[in-house]
Amino acid sequence: MALGLAALLRLDFGGYGAFGFGLALALFELRKPSPAGGAWPTWPARVLKAEALMAAGALLVSLPLYVYLLLASGFATVFDDLVVFPATVFRSVRHLPMPPLIPHFGQLTGGQWNDWLRLYLPLAVYAAAIVVSLRWLFIRPGPPSDRRPAVGALFLALTGAGLGLVVKATSRYHDLHVLPTTICAVILATALIGRIPGRLWRSGPFKIGFAGLAFLFLTGPYVAHFGMLAARGPTSPMVCYSQLARAGCVPVSQDEERVADYLRANTRPDEYVFIGNSRHDLLFVNDLLLYFLIDRRSPTKYTELHPGLATTLPVQQVIVNDLAEKDVQWVVTMQIWESREPNASSISSGVTFLDDYIREHYRPETTFGSYQVWRRQP
Repeated sequence: MALGLAALLRLDFGGYGAFGFGLALALFELRKPSPAGGAWPTWPARVLKAEALMAAGALLVSLPLYVYLLLASGFATVFDDLVVFPATVFRSVRHLPMPPLIPHFGQLTGGQWNDWLRLYLPLAVYAAAIVVSLRWLFIRPGPPSDRRPAVGALFLALTGAGLGLVVKATSRYHDLHVLPTTICAVILATALIGRIPGRLWRSGPFKIGFAGLAFLFLTGPYVAHFGMLAARGPTSPMVCYSQLARAGCVPVSQDEERVADYLRANTRPDEYVFIGNSRHDLLFVNDLLLYFLIDRRSPTKYTELHPGLATTLPVQQVIVNDLAEKDVQWVVTMQIWESREPNASSISSGVTFLDDYIREHYRPETTFGSYQVWRRQP
């Protein structure tokens, strides 16, 4: 059921977890002796039963959502959005270089050193966990009452999931994206150290202290980020408690608050509003939050304008058709920074179909800082 919850959050996270736990279950069942002697005769049946129980728990939680998505959008759309695009186009438009395996230690700054550790230290932990797990499962399994094989299987499960999350981290290497796999590594490292012979290593205070220090090291950038937000003064352009009830305590810029107020005052609650960028041949991100702040529906399924997707002619044609069919009266474009990353997001697709349509069919109504509000021409 935990795997099902992970798949609700992110399909790939559920897949990585299923890979790790499925492999661990298979090896754990292989380690068990069969009633007739030997491990192999009943192994396939035992593995199928164990894997079926795991799959049933995961599907019980996640299947209703994905069945709904299939019924609402069709198999082709769901498969393309959740599998094909993340596995193919995403890397070309979001990839960031990884730290080299063998770094130039004399040239490493503090940030570079931290980046290197956050990627390769978990890999070392996973390698140690694999050695220990296989030893406990097959080389020196111990008596039947020994818990080490079960713990070894759990180590393998976390290792498999963690290695899958490494794949996720390396598709766009960044502190934020490497955090999931480092959490798995912290859990494994604490458990491994707690099994080193010796009173010190096995003591609860030492293990708690080690886990705390490791967690602080791995999550330092996030602690610093939220500390910076908390330290912002009342004169900052980012305000916590804005006049927008829907903003709550989420930092909202003053321009964003003003454009949200304007649109809520000039549109009906059931009206469609399209929120885009000042140009759609070159995209990095768009203001997806504004849809929530104004409490208005998007006329198109392409609410997130992702490079490699919304920069292509077929997708822009779909957006334009949606604007026309739903007779969208209001469009908001935002002047946002252009990507300078070493990937395809910094290269213009040359497709200006959506931009041309907005300029031809809408007139500028008002401006709030970097936001331009457009209204359909009569």
